[in-house]
Formats: sequence, structure tokens, C-alpha cells
Amino acid sequence: MANPVVTPPAKLELPVEVIGADVNGQQFLESTRTLTIHRAGISILLACNLAPDSEVIVRNPETNEEAIAVVVGQTPGDAAGHIYGLAFLDHKLFAARSNNCMCHLLYPLRRRNSPRKSRVL
Repeated sequence: MANPVVTPPAKLELPVEVIGADVNGQQFLESTRTLTIHRAGISILLACNLAPDSEVIVRNPETNEEAIAVVVGQTPGDAAGHIYGLAFLDHKLFAARSNNCMCHLLYPLRRRNSPRKSRVL
């Protein structure tokens, strides 16, 4: 029986910037999109080659919020690049603000004091 607490990743494309060093030690900043998002991290497509367990910074270009993530997996890519699984390191950083979902970095919750936008259908 599947664990009801574990949720499958959501296929969601959101813009992110990834900053780090490749396997040759060259610094990079690459704009890309998420492929999937889950409670502990994301999967992304990158043109550069990353080493397992290397750390990168993931930034939301719209809010400039950042989080440190570690490369936890790689699947074969294509000519466009490599697909990496990234896990966020600071498990408490966004938990209080996003109902225990680390992906607050990628799609922030509306602030309590900000006005709601309504739409009439």
C-alpha cells in the first residue's frame, strides 16, 4: 500500500535561475524551468554538467528568493541538457510560510494583508 503522506511530484513548469559550479569547477548562472515540483525539491533541465551531491542556489527570478539545493539524481537528457533532481537543504526555511511545502520559493503564497483579486464570471 502506498504511503498516504508521500505525495507524487507535480508536473509544473515555473521559471528558475540556478547558480553554481559544474563538474569542471566553472561557475554558471542558467535560466531554466522546473519539470516537476515536490515537497523536498524540484527536477530541472540544465545544459551544464553537475556532480552528484554538489550544491547549487535556486532562485525565483520574479521574487529573487533563493534556496540552497543539492543534486540528488540525474537522468539521461538529450541534446538540450541533463535532467537533475534537486533537494532543498534548509527544511525549515519555507515550511512555516508554505504549509510544509518547500516550493514556496517557486510560487509564494499571497500575503495576508495584501488585497484579494476577484473576478466575476
